[in-house]
Amino acid sequence: MVRERLARYWRASMKEQETDWRFTGAVAALYLLFLIFMQVHHEMWRDEVHAWSLARIAHGFGDLVNGDRRYEGHPPLWFWYLRVWGWIFPEAWGLQVATVAAAVPAAVLLLRYAPFPRYLKVLLLLSYFFGYEYSVMCRNYVLGWLLLFLFCALYHPLRPRPVIMAVVLALLSWTSVYGLLLSGALAGFLVLERIRFWRGDPGPRRIATIIEPRHLLAAAMLLAAWWFCAEVIEPFDPNPYVGAWNFNAFGDHQAMVLAADRFIDGMAPLRPMAIDFWGRGCAIWYSHPELAPYFGVLLLVASLAVLYRSWRVMVFYGVAFLLMEVSQTARYWGNPRHWGHYFVALVMASWLLRTLVPYRRHTPSLILLLVLGGLQFEGFLVATVIDTREVFSGGRDAAAFIRHANLQDLPQVAGPAIFQTPATFLRRPFYAMENEEVEETIAFHTRRKQFSKEELLAKAVAVSREQHSPVVVTLWMDVLPEPPPGVRLQLLFTTRPGIVEEQFRVYLLDAN
Repeated sequence: MVRERLARYWRASMKEQETDWRFTGAVAALYLLFLIFMQVHHEMWRDEVHAWSLARIAHGFGDLVNGDRRYEGHPPLWFWYLRVWGWIFPEAWGLQVATVAAAVPAAVLLLRYAPFPRYLKVLLLLSYFFGYEYSVMCRNYVLGWLLLFLFCALYHPLRPRPVIMAVVLALLSWTSVYGLLLSGALAGFLVLERIRFWRGDPGPRRIATIIEPRHLLAAAMLLAAWWFCAEVIEPFDPNPYVGAWNFNAFGDHQAMVLAADRFIDGMAPLRPMAIDFWGRGCAIWYSHPELAPYFGVLLLVASLAVLYRSWRVMVFYGVAFLLMEVSQTARYWGNPRHWGHYFVALVMASWLLRTLVPYRRHTPSLILLLVLGGLQFEGFLVATVIDTREVFSGGRDAAAFIRHANLQDLPQVAGPAIFQTPATFLRRPFYAMENEEVEETIAFHTRRKQFSKEELLAKAVAVSREQHSPVVVTLWMDVLPEPPPGVRLQLLFTTRPGIVEEQFRVYLLDAN
């Protein structure tokens, strides 16, 4: 009896095509509970809440095309999406609701429509990127994940939907730079699908393209979307975090070693069980840089080789890899959350391959995904354990203290301005010393003075005297100097050190 039951469970786990919603509904419900638990324990940091505050205080959807959003370096879809959710949930935790609302449908698409064995689908949900970086972290990449899975669920070689697919790829390009790059690679895959080869009898091998008016309409829509994305993604002035294009970097041997590091870490993000696990690459490869190029090339060859049943899918993955490597080498180095798109692209390629060749065994790609998924599961475990055990950012705790002490209605002075997550949680404007803006958030532009804690103290004194009121001063990762005579300064609260470097000190200053 036990043996028969185990055999039945094993056959159920091997099932690839879902005929009802029971498995999808059960796993998706568990995934939803997991995300709720993680979001309760995850303290959002600057890059998460900054987008939320920009979306909420914008003057309209048009302002999120040409306003301060441009200094984020991302297209506007995420900000439009958050603005809608901000009408329903104006508090900062609304950002977490919006993230879960996109992550769960993405998981449903994977569980219901991906032609993978059930155990692989679950393993993918528990991988580092799908299970943590793109679902617990509240960033725009969750929309990219959702739209990529929607593309694969809609794709079928015998039922082309060019206009619908163009809409999905257009929206994908508006999620992030990596969404734009993957949108281009997937569009190339669809173009290759329109090319047919045959050999005449007698005669040479011939090539024909199958183009209909709807294909031209889809192409025009997609090109217009890419043009819009290119127009609105560049900052108005130099962004301090992203420099100009530097194609000379391709002649540097060290740059190629770093490229291998990025690719390996995006595919197998092993993490140490330590508070500094996040935002860093795999220490194994950084401690053995001489091995990285060999393992990187080996992993790339393996990723392409397991797709051998379709040269079009191989081209898609190769183009996606090249586009991302060019972007990272020539301009923006990126972080692990960006490098994870190498793994995302492999999952997409494997899904497309199984759709194109549904009746073949895909053992090579299955083995590679299982190996990479197992390595990713290690990073997932580290991330979930550490994030629930440690503070991710002190911003939420600092804001909670200010509210608990009934200080939220006092003038707020904070610095450095670009690290002020407490202001977003408080939904209160603050004075900054870098410029004359008084707002809940400040763009990442360079039109400002360099931060100085001495000048921040002077700003707080000036505001206190001007408003005839005590002021709350929030300082990031530093200590205020001694105040001038006649000014009372009291340290009220210090947040705990966190996973990300966002520790805050809350002062009360009275210059009257």
